[in-house]
Amino acid sequence: MIDRLRVLLAGLFFLAALVLPLGGLGYGWWRWDFGSGLLMMMAVFAVFFLLGFWALWSVEDLSWLAAMLPFVSGGLYTALPDALPFPAD
Repeated sequence: MIDRLRVLLAGLFFLAALVLPLGGLGYGWWRWDFGSGLLMMMAVFAVFFLLGFWALWSVEDLSWLAAMLPFVSGGLYTALPDALPFPAD
């Protein structure tokens, strides 16, 4: 598999890790209860996050990884705005 495809897959998996857990929460809450929905949400997030991490880890030419770092850091800043000290916004 070429590095460009690995980086694109990593981006898709990280995006899915942010979007698809809400579906898991909704389905688990509707089908069983809120606690089951939370467990399903965490499991879906963990699976897609680990798949994205694996795809980035398997990149052989590090120039693709360097090209992907702004996307990953931007996604982290969007998901965790309070984790960064002294945000500019």
